[in-house]
Amino acid sequence: MRQFGVLIGASAQLSPDGKKLVLKVVNLGENVAPSAILIRGYSPPHPTADVEELSGSLDAVNTATITNQIQVIPKRLLLNFKNGETEYDFQPHSVTVIKFK
Repeated sequence: MRQFGVLIGASAQLSPDGKKLVLKVVNLGENVAPSAILIRGYSPPHPTADVEELSGSLDAVNTATITNQIQVIPKRLLLNFKNGETEYDFQPHSVTVIKFK
């Protein structure tokens, strides 16, 4: 990942058979982090990826009566790779999992 000036961290894991790649990204910053995702040595076999994103205000909490202040948002990402690179906007205060398969 190429990103400058924000508090972002990432890790990736390739399945033993080399077919699935899981990218986990944390954006600790207060702003959306537009990022370039550069993948070398892996070509996603499908034009989409599954995304799970957990984000919200640092003050938000779930309670027994209000259970949806913070929740995982599933998305489908249409991949637009050019030279092994695509882009994604990571939400503020978020944890995002992108599954390429």
